[in-house]
Amino acid sequence: MKTLELTFKGSLGGKHVFKVHNAKPDLKEETILPVMKSLAALKLFQHSDEFLYEQPVSAKYVDVQETVVFDNSPKVKELPY
Repeated sequence: MKTLELTFKGSLGGKHVFKVHNAKPDLKEETILPVMKSLAALKLFQHSDEFLYEQPVSAKYVDVQETVVFDNSPKVKELPY
């Protein structure tokens, strides 16, 4: 599964990562950076006195490969969408 990880600098200097699961796999900087700037301008996310996503720093795709050793969970019928 690919995840788009958007790294921001917080208002107090901390590093914070906003993860987007199942993101479109071919996004470029010219698409991602303006969205990151817009997200930062909204100041939606705050912890104590720090705005978490204050300044865009980087964006990267992370691809994680799962290897199932065993799975005894009940089978669930998948939805058709």
